[in-house]
Amino acid sequence: MCDVHGGGYSPGVDAIPADVDWSGEVLNLESVDGISVLTVCENTIDVLLTDEGPARRLGPGSAAGAPTVDALTLIKGKVVDAPVAQHGFSVLVEIRKGETVRRVLFDTGLTPDGCVENLRRLGRDVDDIEVIVCSHGHFDHTTGLSGLVHRLGRGNVPVHRRGDYIQPTARRHSDCR
Repeated sequence: MCDVHGGGYSPGVDAIPADVDWSGEVLNLESVDGISVLTVCENTIDVLLTDEGPARRLGPGSAAGAPTVDALTLIKGKVVDAPVAQHGFSVLVEIRKGETVRRVLFDTGLTPDGCVENLRRLGRDVDDIEVIVCSHGHFDHTTGLSGLVHRLGRGNVPVHRRGDYIQPTARRHSDCR
């Protein structure tokens, strides 16, 4: 793990120390080779930001091979089909162990198609997502489920969520109450 200063390794905690008052669940997690977090939907996009530390960002130099759209007013007539910023939140978490990669979509953004379209623009296939975790029921974290249901088909969206805010006919889910 990186510390707050961007360096060094900190060993993981094997168990809750005996002197800590804890009545919650303790999960024993197996080690993995790597984790990446890809921001799918967020309030801003700044294509002029450069890479910093472990963060890799889209930028003018990342356009090679990226999908493009017509922009007839520009000299070259094309522009990178960059992700669209919107209020709300969604990230794709990829966990790697050996040759196996597991994909979890955490929240789904504000609009029905924002998450699906930004995943496409970022070169990710929604069919590779194994589970969608909704942190809470606010519309800026869950409305993208509509686009995912439309894209994947009714009953093919594995959703783990808290509370009742998703139409039962649109999901395969596990409740976390």
